[in-house]
Amino acid sequence: MYKTRTYTNITNENRRKIQELLNDNSNISIMGIAEELEIEYSTIYREIKRGTNADGYYDADYAQKKYDEGHKRKGRPKRQLDENTELYKYLKQKIVDEKMSPGSTLAKIKADSLEFDDPIPSKPKLYRMIREGDFE
Repeated sequence: MYKTRTYTNITNENRRKIQELLNDNSNISIMGIAEELEIEYSTIYREIKRGTNADGYYDADYAQKKYDEGHKRKGRPKRQLDENTELYKYLKQKIVDEKMSPGSTLAKIKADSLEFDDPIPSKPKLYRMIREGDFE
């Protein structure tokens, strides 16, 4: 019987074993692979879906590459605004150079009806951006 609900990541060794099982025994089921590796069958299903290349075959190296790419994208972006945008330059000038408070800066944007390509951050988000070093 396969393990249930353990929520573990598939290792590269597991990926190689899945590829070996699929290549050696074309009649093996996802449940059979799950029982062999003692991993939840839905995890095996997702892994095979992720690791199937354009030719329609499961490839452990391809699956590992896709996993690594997804792992790199995980989490928040390092910077909320691109340094090259007009909004970033305006905020940096007002907050860092002119020493205006973030609240006053946002109020000035609203009062002057300034428009930018990027969405204007909320006051809490602007403070978080400052804390995280976005304007250094």
